[in-house]
Amino acid sequence: MLKSNFNASHDFIFAKLHGMWANAAKDDRLDKLIHAENVESLVRMLMEFNLDASKRNAFYRNLIMRDIETLSSIAALLDDGTAGFYRSFIERTYFENVKVLLNYHFFPRRETNISYLLVDIPGVPPVDIPKLTSIKDVEEFLREFPKLHYCEEIDAIVRRLDADRDIIIAECELDKLAYKNKLVAADKVPSGIRSQCKEMIRMAIDIVNLCTLLRNVHTYHLDRDRISEMWIGGGKAMSLGKLTELSDCESVLEAVSRLPSEFQNVLLPFYDAELYVSENALWTMLYKCAKQHFSDYNHSDLSIIAFPFLKRFETLNLRRVYEGMHFGIKSSDMHDMMIRS
Repeated sequence: MLKSNFNASHDFIFAKLHGMWANAAKDDRLDKLIHAENVESLVRMLMEFNLDASKRNAFYRNLIMRDIETLSSIAALLDDGTAGFYRSFIERTYFENVKVLLNYHFFPRRETNISYLLVDIPGVPPVDIPKLTSIKDVEEFLREFPKLHYCEEIDAIVRRLDADRDIIIAECELDKLAYKNKLVAADKVPSGIRSQCKEMIRMAIDIVNLCTLLRNVHTYHLDRDRISEMWIGGGKAMSLGKLTELSDCESVLEAVSRLPSEFQNVLLPFYDAELYVSENALWTMLYKCAKQHFSDYNHSDLSIIAFPFLKRFETLNLRRVYEGMHFGIKSSDMHDMMIRS
């Protein structure tokens, strides 16, 4: 695992983070990417952000590696508790790696080169893909499986998947562990920033659950028993029981009308639009919250806990611009896909 090796002053880190964010892919710089003439032009422009986009099959891995390197460099300057919070963002990639490995092992498509889908994480040994994917026995598979955190929980997920082949539930359980990891890490940051730190994570959990709720009401229509297994615990405003109750709604409008006012006010204008519009509106709430903390010059330490969230949104926007260019999406439509204030 990463170790914090230097506890710099918050004023120093505040200045460093604001310098990094000033050069991020946001505002006018993001607009220039959206209006790139073609893929080749976009690739050249992304080099300004220390991002190699020349090979599409490696781009997404390069994008995540860029995040890991940035967050790791900041974590090395922080106290142990706050460095652990940064590591929880880095370690989210571990849970995504697990999803890739489980999909490939239990639902193999041998023509797929999953090396492009796996991201190296500090402190986790590289995966021996040929060896791991050749194993048939689930217990032997688990012995060879790369472990970082929550070993017993991951073993239980894999054994259940071996029995029921329900990859959707397995991925939901991994998402739960990833957010649990963040909440545990947030409990260890200094007390002066702990409540704001946990508030942003809990808001993120609410948003993930609401996105699941809207998709279910609009498209999937899963029954209560099924959908109740997908909720992530620990949210701020939405209880799991309330989410399950709302899953029975006949329409998105009905579901949105029964949400707490903070979400209802954001979502009502978009109840009949494409779902991604509502999802973007929800994530923009968190973006604005993180940006407000980041810009609080009277509490410079808040910028430290806000930065990983802002970095995540920058990465998501870069991914959407790249995908949009490859799929020929108009720049005007790409504007609507961005998460920004």
